[in-house]
Amino acid sequence: MKNRKYITLLDDNITAYSGFFEVWNELKQTNKPFTFKQGMDFRLLTEKKIKVMADTPKYGKTGKITQSTYYFAFDNIKDKDIIVKKLTMWNSLMK
Repeated sequence: MKNRKYITLLDDNITAYSGFFEVWNELKQTNKPFTFKQGMDFRLLTEKKIKVMADTPKYGKTGKITQSTYYFAFDNIKDKDIIVKKLTMWNSLMK
């Protein structure tokens, strides 16, 4: 990993992982840009997770991408209410 310019992770369910904060902090400590290859589960975001993500300046900035880019999954229309709630929280905390 030392000779790589950036890190791409294949796990699309980091928001569900009980070790989310430990993994996220370990990634930040590499001081390398990193991103996930697939969409994360938006339903599982919490205020604390969003704050950690908001405080990650090198997230999503890989290759030709120069701004932070987050990818989330929204697979079922039945989840619309929870998605709207989480999106409101996301927008208020990511400023």
